[in-house]
Amino acid sequence: MPHPAATLWLDANVYALARLLWDPQAEPRQLAEEWSALRFGPAAAPHLTALLMRSTEAVLKGFYVGCYSETHPGWAPNLLWVRDDLIGGGAQLQMMYQYCDSRLGFHEALWEKGEAVAIVDQMIADLALAQPHVVDQGVIRWMEASLRYQRSLFESLRLYLTGMFWHYRGNQPLAVESFRQLEESWATHQGSAEAATPFQDAGMWAAVESALRAPSDGKTLGP
Repeated sequence: MPHPAATLWLDANVYALARLLWDPQAEPRQLAEEWSALRFGPAAAPHLTALLMRSTEAVLKGFYVGCYSETHPGWAPNLLWVRDDLIGGGAQLQMMYQYCDSRLGFHEALWEKGEAVAIVDQMIADLALAQPHVVDQGVIRWMEASLRYQRSLFESLRLYLTGMFWHYRGNQPLAVESFRQLEESWATHQGSAEAATPFQDAGMWAAVESALRAPSDGKTLGP
């Protein structure tokens, strides 16, 4: 897993876990409000609560492909195309593409990856609203860096999946454009170590290079 430079987000989860031991029926929003007020004060709490409440949806849309994972519960509902801090090759994406395409989920898969990025943008906006009410601006700067780290990761995942899906569908120009943008997004993510160690390539670029070498017939698995 990535190694964060600070434990702030972990602290929020530890607080929620401890409270749930005492009150298993406590609502997530209530716990987020409590932690935010305790850590940053009542004026900043509403904005930081909104930020925290967006995080689950961002993770689900960023790391999973709904048209596949929603009907494949249990172990590895994302086929481990992303595991720990590793981004894998095209074989997993090919399998999800075939399933999603047959269920008319192609555009939904592309949309949800864009939504993951949009949600992180909303979280960055929430943080900006909280900033004037927080005394420790150093913590705010780290929080912003961590959210931009997340954004660069989700943007890279979006462009990778989008490019591979267009490749498998046979639209090579759109695939190539996505891969071109991926280079810039990936470079941004690799330079974001202020917040945490960056994710690592574990077959992503080999899949991209294979897709660039030969247009897909919709049947050949990438590496």
